[in-house]
Order: sequence, then C-alpha cells, then structure tokens
Amino acid sequence: VANSILSSDGGECTGQKAWGGDFPCPGVHAFRSSLTLYNNDIDIGGGGDGLRAVGAILDVRNNAFNSTGTGAMIRNHDTNYANAPQYGS
Repeated sequence: VANSILSSDGGECTGQKAWGGDFPCPGVHAFRSSLTLYNNDIDIGGGGDGLRAVGAILDVRNNAFNSTGTGAMIRNHDTNYANAPQYGS
C-alpha cells in the first residue's frame, strides 16, 4: 500500500489467538503475512491503532499515523507447535 489515505471511525475486531479477545479495529492489520506500507496518511478513531501486526514481515516507511490508540502494536507469533517456538514480526 503506497501513497494512500486510510481512515476509519473505528469498530470492534476479534482476535482470540493473536490478541486474546476483542479490540478496537486498527487502520491496518497484518496477521501472519507480509506488508509493505509506504508514504501513507493513516487516520484512525474509535481507539484503534494505526497498525497491528503479529507474525508478520513488515516494511513500513514514511507513514503518518494519527490514531486514538497506539501508532503501531507489533507482536511476535509463537504457536509452540511441537514444543518448537515460531517467531515473526
């Protein structure tokens, strides 16, 4: 996503595995994916974060975040599959 304006007044999202329950919807949500985000204006209301990512490969540059939540919430991903942790982000 490049050279865009992303805006929202919020809403509720659900993420039991990644976030443990409901949370205000972010402007951009990357779950176990890759994301390139360049030169965007991201304006999010309703308590949402500008960016939420878990287990993602991110290339995020030159963006303006105006959110009522955190600008970016980034977590690793650990499935503990076969007692071998897996990480990302």
